[in-house]
Amino acid sequence: MMTQTWRDFLPSPDTQLRTTPAPRFLEWGVFSIGCLASILLILFFSTNVFVLDEWDSAYLLFSKLKAGLFWEAFWSPHNSHRHVLPKFGYYLLAQLPVFELRYLLILSQFLLWLSTLPMLRMFDFTPYPTLKPEEASPSETSPKQRWLPWLIGLVLCGMLLSPVHYTNQLMSLQLSFYLSWVGMIYATYCLSQPTLTAGHLGGAILAALIAYLGSSAGLIVLINTLLILGLRALQEPRTRWHLAGWGLGTGIAAWLYLQNYQSTAQLSFLAEQPLVFVQHTFALLAQVVGTTYAPTATGVGVIGFLCWVYFLVKRYFRGNLFAYGLTQFGLGSAVAVSLQNAAVMGTKTALASHYALFTTCFWIGLLIIGIRIPVFRWGLLVFLSLLVLNTAYKSQWAFERHVSNTERGQVCYHEVLKNPEAVNVEVLPYRDCKFLGPIEYPKRTVDLILKVRNLGIAFPPPLQLRSEQAP
Repeated sequence: MMTQTWRDFLPSPDTQLRTTPAPRFLEWGVFSIGCLASILLILFFSTNVFVLDEWDSAYLLFSKLKAGLFWEAFWSPHNSHRHVLPKFGYYLLAQLPVFELRYLLILSQFLLWLSTLPMLRMFDFTPYPTLKPEEASPSETSPKQRWLPWLIGLVLCGMLLSPVHYTNQLMSLQLSFYLSWVGMIYATYCLSQPTLTAGHLGGAILAALIAYLGSSAGLIVLINTLLILGLRALQEPRTRWHLAGWGLGTGIAAWLYLQNYQSTAQLSFLAEQPLVFVQHTFALLAQVVGTTYAPTATGVGVIGFLCWVYFLVKRYFRGNLFAYGLTQFGLGSAVAVSLQNAAVMGTKTALASHYALFTTCFWIGLLIIGIRIPVFRWGLLVFLSLLVLNTAYKSQWAFERHVSNTERGQVCYHEVLKNPEAVNVEVLPYRDCKFLGPIEYPKRTVDLILKVRNLGIAFPPPLQLRSEQAP
């Protein structure tokens, strides 16, 4: 009997072929259906003018470009993020006759669903072998449920199409989040392969670079991939040079990113209110499959974390470093966001909908592992399905509110162009949204609209609002 060492308990790359992988038709079916549904969502519910922080970001970008400050225009931080590639997207749109923001929204959703291809490819629907294979029944060693992969695809679509992502789905600046997301997925996929070839390493570098230039989450992606390479280096000495190079690159990237960087993170918050920090972290972890109500979300997050610990102790992550990388990134994102936002702006901001995207991968990683464990398979599927439906129901009011706000922003923009001398603009809510009353756009917003317009940014004619009657 071979003696086990501590290395046997570490997550490791897959060294065996998947005996029952997801059908290729399912992979492309989820990608196609997800893209189509997202595009329809954008066409029916998005508007074609800036909203919220996008006005500030666009004004700072184009005013600096006009002044000849090209490096500062793209690299300067905004709201604790460096949106290099999203700003470049704004720059490209400005070269068109009209500034059609919905192109960036469609690109964002395309990137999101493109990431489902490697995720589904890492599923294996054959149960894990028992400790005593001779005692296992045929039903435990061969998959009988041919429809199980399709159920997984349905759950995955529900998690990624959930209204909890409404901010990301309908705001162009959130392209930064999707760049970090797709960069993380493909970098983790490349570094999890059985043999780390030059092509895999090059693909991982390119994916990580895309994530890095997307937003501040790119730093978490670099650290996450560094830890994955570290796990490989502990078991494969030949990868230690890759680890050293990646570590040097991560250090340089972090140093460049933190130059003139203004962060709201407070390390003192962790020392002064550790229990509140832990509560926020678990609530963030469960947001996409739980609820924005903090106590309930915290409980769901604790359940997910305990499952993760169980899988880790039982060595189920051996042979699926990709699934471990997803869960590691989800945990790291929850900790980072809790430290960054909850310390300063409280639970409400810490549970903002756009952060749910990064913790979604935690549950996908658990699903990749849990689907092969008969004890967990159905419980985890039912659990995720019910909570995704609950989140969709609970998030509906927030989705309606956001859509009404963006439509009012569109009306405000065109009202300001009609009357540039206006100091304030009052706009009633659209779509009969019972959560909102009249809103008065202050002089600062009016001034920003005029400044952006004077910089040469011309938006298309106003879209037909859903609450208006067609002529």
